[in-house]
Amino acid sequence: MNDEKKISLFLVEGPSEERALSLLLSRLVSNSLTKFYIVSGDITSRDSSDNQNILSEVHSLVKNFLEENNPLFKKSDIERIVHLIDTDGAFVDCEHVKHKNGYGVVYSDDCILTKDVESIIDRNDRKSLILNKLSSTPEINDIPYSVYYFSTNLDHVLYGKQNLDRHLKTELADKFTDRFDGHEKEFVDFICDSDFAVDGNYPETWHFIKSDLHSLNRYTNLGLYFKN
Repeated sequence: MNDEKKISLFLVEGPSEERALSLLLSRLVSNSLTKFYIVSGDITSRDSSDNQNILSEVHSLVKNFLEENNPLFKKSDIERIVHLIDTDGAFVDCEHVKHKNGYGVVYSDDCILTKDVESIIDRNDRKSLILNKLSSTPEINDIPYSVYYFSTNLDHVLYGKQNLDRHLKTELADKFTDRFDGHEKEFVDFICDSDFAVDGNYPETWHFIKSDLHSLNRYTNLGLYFKN
């Protein structure tokens, strides 16, 4: 990418994240290009992921992005990797994972309801270790790296709603973009100054989300991205 801006590469779980944030971020990050790479699922919750291989998993995502965009971009074009994840209540004590009849997982401010309690407890054990690893990693393959969270997920933070189906996620993402289209400064204020914006530096915001029921409650540290 000769004589052009560097890339801020955002790794996101799915298309609704891209729909909600890509336009707004591309206008706010004026010193670099913003590119979104859809991971197609939460790599921090996959059965195949653990705290030993997660850095390799993220590296593979970056490699895939470059391969899919060859020869337009190369590694040296990537200025930073910004990983956006959902906490999914990963840090709550197992007593807050409770049984319910029927399929699906339901999140609330004080518990996770599921038919398979042991499976969610196992997922939380793995995911919490993975997030500990990622949040203490400053670079991946010599590229600056940072990870920011939405708790319990992006829908919870941006729209104040949990447990949405795919169609409603898409609808609300489009409405969210329309709300702040042309009012990007208001979007920054929304992310940085709302009650759900976690105060503190990067390590402090991660310490906060790991305590009590915070990884189930409505919080984000994405405001740090703009402050930094």
